[in-house]
Amino acid sequence: MMSKLFSAMQNHFNSAGRASLCAALIAVCAAAAAQDADQRQPAELIDTVTIIGHASDVADVPGSAHVIDSEELDVFIETDILRVLRSVPGVYVQEEEGFGLRPNIGIRGSGLDRSARIALLEDGVLIAPAPYSAPSAYYFPTPRRMHALEVLKGPAAVIVGPRTTGGAINMISTPIPNAAGGRIDLRAGEYNTNDAHLNFGSRGERVSWLLETVQSASDGFKHIDGPVGGNTGFVLEDYIAKLQIDSDPGEAVYQSLRFKTGYTQQTSDETYLGLTEDDYAIDTNRRYAASAGDVFDSEHTQYQLSYVIDPRNNWRGKITAYRNDFRNA
Repeated sequence: MMSKLFSAMQNHFNSAGRASLCAALIAVCAAAAAQDADQRQPAELIDTVTIIGHASDVADVPGSAHVIDSEELDVFIETDILRVLRSVPGVYVQEEEGFGLRPNIGIRGSGLDRSARIALLEDGVLIAPAPYSAPSAYYFPTPRRMHALEVLKGPAAVIVGPRTTGGAINMISTPIPNAAGGRIDLRAGEYNTNDAHLNFGSRGERVSWLLETVQSASDGFKHIDGPVGGNTGFVLEDYIAKLQIDSDPGEAVYQSLRFKTGYTQQTSDETYLGLTEDDYAIDTNRRYAASAGDVFDSEHTQYQLSYVIDPRNNWRGKITAYRNDFRNA
């Protein structure tokens, strides 16, 4: 009965072409059934959604799974998601513009074209603008603000949604910190490349929040023929805000309302105009003058509202409503 209700609600939103609704109830084995009220422990305040749960739980996942946690991501020190995923067995990537802005990812020979045959998620929510009808869209979350990655292959990926022929990748965004604090990460490189990642947040007894932004730009490493020239790089702006309101810690049933919103704007001087085989053999970074005016411009907004209930015995429930809007030109 419940599944029919959720299916009807989702069909209603899809028919309007403006919203998507995802509902899931997660049962987790936890404490013993008999537990006195004075012995109840505070509920674990988790504001990110994982599929595997923890790197140590990989062995219990059906099929195959791989977790890249925050410590491993810090070792990579990469802004290009393709270079990070190359460390995962069974994952194949294909470069497109050289910055990893619109990656082509395949798992176990499923095909690389726009990552169309794998499910892409952020915090357990399908993140592609049209995952059911047009999964090969041009949006991909900004890797710099990711806290961890989960790569699922085989039966483990079936539960997360459509397009799981090859598998699924769940990107876990920066969680709200356990205490007031933040991070500032500034980088600079060749071709006037600059990258800034900033976040600050605080966790309170009842109200917690996080603000985060990524500002990145580069003139590009390719060169355009002729006196006109021009940049071949990109400009990226990404903003995320999270708000979490929890019930009183002394209440018998823990409840939490969590809201996440984000806005991403990207402009890249990229083209589909290629080179002849002879010209490519001479200079792979060359671009013809006719491509000087080519540009890719996109905007992406996301909204997620989640309700969590935990009676602190042997189950935990969560329902999430979300909406993604995407425009590109």
